[in-house]
Amino acid sequence: MEPPQLHPGDRVVCLGDSITADPHGYVTLAQQVLARSRPGVEVVNAGVPGHTAADLAARFTRDVVEQSATWAAISVGGNDAIHAVPTADYAVAMQTMLDAAREGRTAVALCTPTPIEPAFTGAPVEAVNALLAEYAAWIEAAVEGQGLVLIPMQAVFRLVQEASDPDDPVRLTHDGVHMSPTGRYLMGLTFLAAFGISVEPDPN
Repeated sequence: MEPPQLHPGDRVVCLGDSITADPHGYVTLAQQVLARSRPGVEVVNAGVPGHTAADLAARFTRDVVEQSATWAAISVGGNDAIHAVPTADYAVAMQTMLDAAREGRTAVALCTPTPIEPAFTGAPVEAVNALLAEYAAWIEAAVEGQGLVLIPMQAVFRLVQEASDPDDPVRLTHDGVHMSPTGRYLMGLTFLAAFGISVEPDPN
């Protein structure tokens, strides 16, 4: 399946939590790359630290539909998992957003939530990562069943983590949750790749 194309006049609203809100994060990288490769495409950062899927659902109409967004790129799950929100409740909030997007004629791209890095948190996170994996599985099924776009953040992060030297692991976060410069770049590349855009050196 060919990735969707972004066109001049498109408005992409990135809805999420603190990882999205990060002023140096993946949304900023996407803005900078698209300004050069897809002039006229607007990328809006609608991340709010601490927000869960239910919080995003509560502001979806205001921040996405009423802003005439062409695309909603949704990235959420870390705070849900930390607060042990059951997958069924997470799914209800996510589906609420998908239904609102359909009614508002807004296309949707869903990011799977990034895993927590146990080595850098100082606390056991097995249960949290297990929930994040369940959330990702729900997202993957929703994408396939509802004709959405998948941004496979979790799978890409796990691939890098598994390939990393265990004695000198790549740090994708600075605290186990929030992105390091490497993690920000990896998220940005994964986000752009979902829309068929690669980051290439300037030939000039």
